[in-house]
Amino acid sequence: MLGLFSCSEKYPEGPGLSIWSAKHRVEGQWKWTIARMTEKGVETNLSLLVANDTLSFLDDETVTDSRYGIAGTWALVSKNKELNIVFGSTADSLLIPPAISFQLKELREKSMWLEFADDSVTIEWQLEGL
Repeated sequence: MLGLFSCSEKYPEGPGLSIWSAKHRVEGQWKWTIARMTEKGVETNLSLLVANDTLSFLDDETVTDSRYGIAGTWALVSKNKELNIVFGSTADSLLIPPAISFQLKELREKSMWLEFADDSVTIEWQLEGL
């Protein structure tokens, strides 16, 4: 029975233990609850721009964005600590960069918190499963 559990202590915000694999928890349709970018210490709230948009992560590791109707690929990497998303060129790279590797801060069945940070910018997405 222990083989069914997936330990997820790797995510700072949880969960500590899950019966679902990381891939299973990513798969599905998600809506943004928070989208923000901090650049050079200035935070920009992007949540209103994506309020009615969704991301769909399919089991074949494709992802679609409802805002632009674009498709790309996704993959869990670094022992499921990071989520790579590749869309290629998009209509608005401020909201959805062409390719990005997010750190998974939280990965629950209906809640996902992603963060990208480098020397100049931090992008944070908090998503709710539909």
